Amino acid sequence: MLRVISIAMALTGLFLFSACQSEGETVEHDADGMTQQEQAPPPQDPQAPQMQQQPGADIDISDEDLRAFAEIDSELRMMQEDARNQMIEVIENHGLTLEEFQQHSQMQQQGMTDQIPEGDANAIADINDEMQGIQELMVESMETMVEDHGMSVEEYEQLAMVINQNPEYQQRLMEMQQ
Repeated sequence: MLRVISIAMALTGLFLFSACQSEGETVEHDADGMTQQEQAPPPQDPQAPQMQQQPGADIDISDEDLRAFAEIDSELRMMQEDARNQMIEVIENHGLTLEEFQQHSQMQQQGMTDQIPEGDANAIADINDEMQGIQELMVESMETMVEDHGMSVEEYEQLAMVINQNPEYQQRLMEMQQ
């Protein structure tokens, strides 16, 4: 459950990045909703020891389980998109554009809060509070939805891990989602 919460928080935090994508430009996502850019492993030292494959990567997934996963994944993406739209609306309702919010948030992270206009700083605090509420509701909804499909959150996470590590399952999943 902690991983689902982490994923939800990361995804809703990342909405700012995806919201800035120009219309018509797509960002490819994997089964967990992570962008391909986010998945890119850091460059490795060729002399560094190679990590072993994570346990569970060789588990067989039935077509039925893969179909269930695809359905859940599709619904999760819709829920995430809805949450993203709600968050953009919150930002705009506080009189900021998405770009201004991003700039001010980055300035806060860099410790440059003294350069943010006071009114905007107050709005950002309110926005962050509202976004946390949206994220909490989204996590609850995601967990309920997964369980309503007859799968535990842990089972979904296990399938996501195996699918992410196996190109054959990724291909089958993409075919099911088309």
